[in-house]
Amino acid sequence: MKIIKDILAIEINGDQNYDSLGLANSQKQNTLSFCDDKKFIASINKNESITGVFTTSEFSKMISDNKNKVICSDPRWAFFTLYNHVEEKKYRKVPTKIDKTATIHHTAHISEYNVVIGKNVSIGPNTMVYPDVEIKDGCTIGSNSVLGCDDVEAKFTSKGLINVFHGGKLVINEYVKIWNSTTIVKGIYDRDTTIGSGSFIANNCDIGHGVQIGENSLLLSACVICGSANVGNNVRVSPGATISNKVNLGDNSEVTLGAVVIKDVKPNEKVSGNFAMEHNKFLYKYIKTFGRI
Repeated sequence: MKIIKDILAIEINGDQNYDSLGLANSQKQNTLSFCDDKKFIASINKNESITGVFTTSEFSKMISDNKNKVICSDPRWAFFTLYNHVEEKKYRKVPTKIDKTATIHHTAHISEYNVVIGKNVSIGPNTMVYPDVEIKDGCTIGSNSVLGCDDVEAKFTSKGLINVFHGGKLVINEYVKIWNSTTIVKGIYDRDTTIGSGSFIANNCDIGHGVQIGENSLLLSACVICGSANVGNNVRVSPGATISNKVNLGDNSEVTLGAVVIKDVKPNEKVSGNFAMEHNKFLYKYIKTFGRI
Protein backbone atom coordinates (compact mmCIF):
# COMPACT_ATOMS: atom_id res chain seq x y z
CA MET A 1 0.00 0.00 0.00
CA LYS A 2 1.92 2.97 -1.36
CA ILE A 3 0.16 5.51 0.87
CA ILE A 4 1.65 3.90 3.99
CA LYS A 5 5.13 4.51 2.64
CA ASP A 6 4.33 8.03 1.44
CA ILE A 7 2.49 9.30 4.54
CA LEU A 8 4.08 7.30 7.36
CA ALA A 9 7.50 6.40 5.91
CA ILE A 10 6.94 2.81 7.01
CA GLU A 11 8.30 0.05 4.82
CA ILE A 12 5.90 -2.82 4.16
CA ASN A 13 6.15 -6.21 2.54
CA GLY A 14 3.93 -6.95 -0.45
CA ASP A 15 1.33 -4.78 -2.14
CA GLN A 16 -1.76 -5.46 0.01
CA ASN A 17 -4.57 -2.92 -0.51
CA TYR A 18 -7.40 -2.21 1.95
CA ASP A 19 -10.95 -0.97 1.51
CA SER A 20 -11.24 0.81 4.85
CA LEU A 21 -9.61 1.74 8.14
CA GLY A 22 -11.30 0.63 11.35
CA LEU A 23 -11.00 -0.35 14.99
CA ALA A 24 -10.94 -3.89 16.36
CA ASN A 25 -14.75 -4.24 16.12
CA SER A 26 -15.02 -3.01 12.51
CA GLN A 27 -17.51 -4.90 10.34
CA LYS A 28 -16.32 -3.44 7.05
CA GLN A 29 -14.68 -5.91 4.74
CA ASN A 30 -10.92 -5.81 4.13
CA THR A 31 -10.14 -3.41 6.99
CA LEU A 32 -6.74 -2.19 8.16
CA SER A 33 -6.67 -1.80 11.97
CA PHE A 34 -4.05 -1.48 14.71
CA CYS A 35 -3.05 -3.28 17.89
CA ASP A 36 -0.87 -1.92 20.69
CA ASP A 37 -2.64 -3.59 23.62
CA LYS A 38 -2.87 -7.30 24.43
CA LYS A 39 -6.56 -7.04 25.35
CA PHE A 40 -7.53 -6.45 21.70
CA ILE A 41 -5.59 -9.36 20.20
CA ALA A 42 -8.37 -11.95 20.62
CA SER A 43 -11.03 -9.76 19.01
CA ILE A 44 -8.73 -8.86 16.10
CA ASN A 45 -7.88 -12.51 15.50
CA LYS A 46 -11.58 -13.47 15.48
CA ASN A 47 -12.65 -10.58 13.25
CA GLU A 48 -12.58 -11.80 9.65
CA SER A 49 -13.20 -8.25 8.41
CA ILE A 50 -9.74 -7.20 9.59
CA THR A 51 -7.14 -8.29 7.06
CA GLY A 52 -4.27 -6.02 8.10
CA VAL A 53 -2.90 -4.68 11.39
CA PHE A 54 -0.40 -2.01 12.41
CA THR A 55 1.40 -3.62 15.34
CA THR A 56 4.72 -4.00 17.12
CA SER A 57 7.19 -6.86 16.73
CA GLU A 58 6.16 -8.13 20.18
CA PHE A 59 2.43 -8.28 19.49
CA SER A 60 2.85 -9.54 15.93
CA LYS A 61 3.78 -12.96 17.33
CA MET A 62 0.32 -13.21 18.96
CA ILE A 63 -1.66 -12.03 15.94
CA SER A 64 -2.97 -14.64 13.53
CA ASP A 65 -0.79 -15.38 10.52
CA ASN A 66 -3.74 -14.80 8.19
CA LYS A 67 -3.54 -11.07 9.01
CA ASN A 68 -1.11 -8.87 7.10
CA LYS A 69 1.12 -7.28 9.78
CA VAL A 70 2.59 -3.83 9.34
CA ILE A 71 5.36 -3.63 11.93
CA CYS A 72 6.12 -0.22 13.46
CA SER A 73 7.19 1.28 16.78
CA ASP A 74 3.92 3.14 17.44
CA PRO A 75 0.89 1.46 15.81
CA ARG A 76 -1.52 3.99 17.34
CA TRP A 77 0.32 6.95 15.81
CA ALA A 78 0.56 5.20 12.44
CA PHE A 79 -3.12 4.24 12.34
CA PHE A 80 -4.62 7.58 13.36
CA THR A 81 -2.21 9.63 11.26
CA LEU A 82 -3.25 7.59 8.24
CA TYR A 83 -6.92 7.66 9.27
CA ASN A 84 -6.95 11.47 9.47
CA HIS A 85 -5.17 11.79 6.13
CA VAL A 86 -7.67 9.52 4.36
CA GLU A 87 -10.77 11.06 5.98
CA GLU A 88 -9.68 14.64 5.30
CA LYS A 89 -8.81 13.83 1.68
CA LYS A 90 -12.22 12.32 0.90
CA TYR A 91 -14.19 15.11 2.63
CA ARG A 92 -16.34 17.10 0.20
CA LYS A 93 -18.16 20.43 0.47
CA VAL A 94 -21.51 21.16 -1.13
CA PRO A 95 -23.55 24.37 -0.78
CA THR A 96 -26.01 24.55 2.10
CA LYS A 97 -29.71 24.11 1.29
CA ILE A 98 -32.34 25.89 3.40
CA ASP A 99 -36.03 25.46 2.66
CA LYS A 100 -37.80 28.75 2.06
CA THR A 101 -40.32 27.97 4.84
CA ALA A 102 -37.60 27.75 7.52
CA THR A 103 -37.42 30.56 10.09
CA ILE A 104 -33.87 31.41 11.17
CA HIS A 105 -33.10 34.21 13.61
CA HIS A 106 -30.77 36.82 12.14
CA THR A 107 -28.18 36.20 14.89
CA ALA A 108 -27.99 32.45 14.23
CA HIS A 109 -25.06 31.24 12.12
CA ILE A 110 -25.51 28.49 9.54
CA SER A 111 -22.49 27.05 7.75
CA GLU A 112 -22.37 27.94 4.06
CA TYR A 113 -21.70 24.32 3.14
CA ASN A 114 -22.89 20.79 4.07
CA VAL A 115 -26.05 21.83 5.91
CA VAL A 116 -29.60 20.83 4.90
CA ILE A 117 -32.56 22.49 6.66
CA GLY A 118 -36.06 21.23 5.90
CA LYS A 119 -39.54 22.67 5.84
CA ASN A 120 -40.93 24.73 8.74
CA VAL A 121 -37.75 24.49 10.81
CA SER A 122 -37.29 27.21 13.44
CA ILE A 123 -33.82 28.20 14.71
CA GLY A 124 -33.45 30.70 17.56
CA PRO A 125 -30.98 33.45 18.41
CA ASN A 126 -27.21 32.84 18.53
CA THR A 127 -27.44 29.17 17.63
CA MET A 128 -24.51 27.79 15.62
CA VAL A 129 -25.05 25.11 12.97
CA TYR A 130 -21.72 23.66 11.83
CA PRO A 131 -21.18 21.73 8.58
CA ASP A 132 -22.47 18.18 8.10
CA VAL A 133 -25.83 18.76 9.78
CA GLU A 134 -29.25 17.79 8.44
CA ILE A 135 -32.30 19.20 10.22
CA LYS A 136 -35.50 17.64 8.89
CA ASP A 137 -39.01 19.06 8.64
CA GLY A 138 -40.79 20.63 11.58
CA CYS A 139 -37.87 20.83 14.03
CA THR A 140 -37.52 23.61 16.59
CA ILE A 141 -34.05 24.69 17.79
CA GLY A 142 -33.79 27.18 20.66
CA SER A 143 -31.17 29.82 21.34
CA ASN A 144 -27.42 29.52 22.03
CA SER A 145 -27.20 25.89 20.96
CA VAL A 146 -24.28 24.35 19.04
CA LEU A 147 -25.10 21.67 16.47
CA GLY A 148 -22.63 19.50 14.57
CA CYS A 149 -19.37 20.65 16.11
CA ASP A 150 -16.28 18.47 16.46
CA ASP A 151 -15.21 17.22 19.88
CA VAL A 152 -12.00 15.89 21.39
CA GLU A 153 -11.27 12.29 20.40
CA ALA A 154 -7.60 12.51 21.35
CA LYS A 155 -5.15 9.63 21.18
CA PHE A 156 -1.86 9.54 23.09
CA THR A 157 1.06 8.62 20.84
CA SER A 158 4.84 8.73 21.05
CA LYS A 159 4.71 11.90 18.95
CA GLY A 160 2.08 13.68 21.04
CA LEU A 161 -1.71 13.82 21.03
CA ILE A 162 -3.62 13.23 17.81
CA ASN A 163 -7.25 14.36 17.57
CA VAL A 164 -9.30 12.14 15.29
CA PHE A 165 -11.04 13.74 12.31
CA HIS A 166 -14.84 13.83 12.64
CA GLY A 167 -16.10 12.71 9.23
CA GLY A 168 -19.67 11.84 10.25
CA LYS A 169 -22.90 13.81 10.27
CA LEU A 170 -25.54 15.02 12.70
CA VAL A 171 -29.03 14.03 11.52
CA ILE A 172 -31.99 15.54 13.39
CA ASN A 173 -35.17 13.82 12.27
CA GLU A 174 -38.67 15.25 11.95
CA TYR A 175 -40.37 17.27 14.71
CA VAL A 176 -37.49 17.18 17.17
CA LYS A 177 -37.40 20.01 19.73
CA ILE A 178 -34.05 21.14 21.11
CA TRP A 179 -34.20 23.87 23.74
CA ASN A 180 -31.47 26.33 24.71
CA SER A 181 -27.69 26.08 25.20
CA THR A 182 -27.42 22.44 24.15
CA THR A 183 -24.38 21.02 22.34
CA ILE A 184 -24.63 18.06 19.96
CA VAL A 185 -21.46 16.72 18.34
CA LYS A 186 -21.46 15.23 14.84
CA GLY A 187 -20.50 11.62 14.09
CA ILE A 188 -17.16 9.86 13.90
CA TYR A 189 -15.80 6.47 12.71
CA ASP A 190 -18.57 6.08 10.10
CA ARG A 191 -21.21 6.41 12.82
CA ASP A 192 -23.50 9.44 12.49
CA THR A 193 -25.05 11.19 15.46
CA THR A 194 -28.83 10.84 15.09
CA ILE A 195 -31.84 12.22 16.94
CA GLY A 196 -35.08 10.27 16.35
CA SER A 197 -38.35 11.83 15.26
CA GLY A 198 -40.43 13.51 17.94
CA SER A 199 -37.73 13.52 20.62
CA PHE A 200 -37.30 16.47 23.00
CA ILE A 201 -33.93 17.68 24.32
CA ALA A 202 -34.01 20.24 27.14
CA ASN A 203 -31.68 23.07 28.12
CA ASN A 204 -27.94 22.65 28.69
CA CYS A 205 -27.66 19.05 27.48
CA ASP A 206 -24.43 17.65 26.04
CA ILE A 207 -24.63 14.88 23.44
CA GLY A 208 -21.41 13.28 22.23
CA HIS A 209 -20.23 12.06 18.84
CA GLY A 210 -21.97 9.04 17.39
CA VAL A 211 -24.81 9.05 19.93
CA GLN A 212 -27.97 7.60 18.42
CA ILE A 213 -31.31 8.51 20.03
CA GLY A 214 -34.59 6.83 19.10
CA GLU A 215 -38.03 8.29 18.60
CA ASN A 216 -40.11 10.20 21.17
CA SER A 217 -37.40 10.20 23.83
CA LEU A 218 -37.07 12.91 26.46
CA LEU A 219 -33.68 14.20 27.60
CA LEU A 220 -34.06 16.68 30.43
CA SER A 221 -31.91 19.58 31.62
CA ALA A 222 -28.13 19.23 31.89
CA CYS A 223 -27.96 15.53 31.09
CA VAL A 224 -24.81 14.20 29.40
CA ILE A 225 -24.86 11.41 26.81
CA CYS A 226 -21.30 10.29 26.05
CA GLY A 227 -20.01 9.12 22.68
CA SER A 228 -21.55 6.21 20.75
CA ALA A 229 -24.27 5.58 23.34
CA ASN A 230 -27.60 4.23 22.09
CA VAL A 231 -30.83 5.64 23.51
CA GLY A 232 -33.95 3.70 22.49
CA ASN A 233 -37.50 4.86 21.80
CA ASN A 234 -39.65 6.52 24.50
CA VAL A 235 -36.72 6.80 26.92
CA ARG A 236 -36.63 9.39 29.74
CA VAL A 237 -33.26 10.69 30.93
CA SER A 238 -33.81 12.93 33.97
CA PRO A 239 -31.97 16.18 34.80
CA GLY A 240 -28.28 15.91 35.55
CA ALA A 241 -27.94 12.25 34.57
CA THR A 242 -24.80 11.02 32.82
CA ILE A 243 -24.76 8.11 30.36
CA SER A 244 -21.31 6.62 29.73
CA ASN A 245 -19.98 5.95 26.26
CA LYS A 246 -21.31 2.95 24.28
CA VAL A 247 -24.03 2.26 26.87
CA ASN A 248 -27.43 1.12 25.57
CA LEU A 249 -30.68 2.41 27.06
CA GLY A 250 -33.51 0.07 26.05
CA ASP A 251 -36.92 1.20 24.80
CA ASN A 252 -39.21 2.72 27.45
CA SER A 253 -36.43 2.80 30.06
CA GLU A 254 -35.93 5.61 32.58
CA VAL A 255 -32.82 7.11 34.16
CA THR A 256 -33.60 9.10 37.31
CA LEU A 257 -32.29 12.40 38.61
CA GLY A 258 -28.48 12.67 38.62
CA ALA A 259 -27.84 8.99 37.95
CA VAL A 260 -24.53 7.87 36.44
CA VAL A 261 -25.08 4.96 34.06
CA ILE A 262 -22.08 2.80 33.16
CA LYS A 263 -23.79 -0.37 31.92
CA ASP A 264 -26.72 -1.21 29.67
CA VAL A 265 -30.27 -0.55 30.84
CA LYS A 266 -32.90 -3.09 29.81
CA PRO A 267 -36.13 -2.13 28.03
CA ASN A 268 -38.78 -0.88 30.51
CA GLU A 269 -36.18 -0.74 33.33
CA LYS A 270 -35.79 2.22 35.70
CA VAL A 271 -32.33 2.91 37.16
CA SER A 272 -31.07 5.24 39.88
CA GLY A 273 -27.90 6.17 41.71
CA ASN A 274 -24.18 6.63 41.18
CA PHE A 275 -23.33 4.16 39.75
CA ALA A 276 -26.88 3.43 38.60
CA MET A 277 -28.73 0.22 39.43
CA GLU A 278 -32.33 -0.98 39.19
CA HIS A 279 -34.48 1.64 40.95
CA ASN A 280 -36.10 -0.49 43.68
CA LYS A 281 -32.76 -2.10 44.52
CA PHE A 282 -31.25 1.38 44.84
CA LEU A 283 -34.03 2.48 47.21
CA TYR A 284 -33.56 -0.64 49.32
CA LYS A 285 -29.82 -0.02 49.68
CA TYR A 286 -30.37 3.68 50.38
CA ILE A 287 -32.96 3.02 53.11
CA LYS A 288 -30.77 0.31 54.63
CA THR A 289 -27.86 2.76 54.85
CA PHE A 290 -29.53 6.11 55.60
CA GLY A 291 -33.07 5.33 56.71
CA ARG A 292 -36.32 6.25 54.98
CA ILE A 293 -36.45 9.29 52.76
